[in-house]
Parts: sequence; structure tokens; C-alpha cells
Amino acid sequence: MTSNASQCRETPIAMNRLVSCIESTEGASWNSDGGGLRFTRSTWEEHTDLPYSQSCDKDDARATAQRVLIRTRVRLLKEGVVPTVYLLALRWYLGYDGMLKAMHLPASRYATEITNLYNQK
Repeated sequence: MTSNASQCRETPIAMNRLVSCIESTEGASWNSDGGGLRFTRSTWEEHTDLPYSQSCDKDDARATAQRVLIRTRVRLLKEGVVPTVYLLALRWYLGYDGMLKAMHLPASRYATEITNLYNQK
């Protein structure tokens, strides 16, 4: 199994680990727009009723990120696609439609980095 094929389970530990990997890769300030996880306004508003300014709150942002990734995982399973860490990282970086377009292209450096971090923990 290649590192890109690591399936991500929908457990609190697995989702928390994936969010931690994304957070460490993003490296953004928690005081910036979208917070440390660099939420776009549209993704934030699609997955929470909290105001966008709360994306700077680490606890709210992490909880919302987990919700985004769990919903993505469920959607992929319904579409018959194995929800790998790589695909979830692509979704985070490109959005859902972008992930669908990029999932068959040569490897994304961002998604590969997230996958490698996830597998190291």
C-alpha cells in the first residue's frame, strides 16, 4: 500500500490527527482571515452557523475542520470512492470539486506532505 492509499477512518482520533497535520502544514496565524487552518468563507459558512470571525478561534476552527472532513469522507464513500488521507488533504486544499478534478492527476505536493505527516504520527 502506498502512502497515498492510507484510508482515513472516521474516528475522533483519526480526524484530530488529520486536522493537526493540516494545521502544521498551513502555518498561518490564528489572527489572520480564516484562522490557522485558512478557512475560506464559503467552506466555513457551509459547515457551521458560527460567524466567520470564529474561524480564528482554534477550538471552533478545529471542530469545524473535523466536520468538513467527516462530511467529505461520508460523501466519498457514498460515491464509491475510498476516503484516503491524500484525498481528504486534496479536498482541504482545493475544495470538493477541485479534489474531484485533481484526484487522477500527478501527485499533489501538499496532499502528499499531509499524508506523510499523518502516517508518521
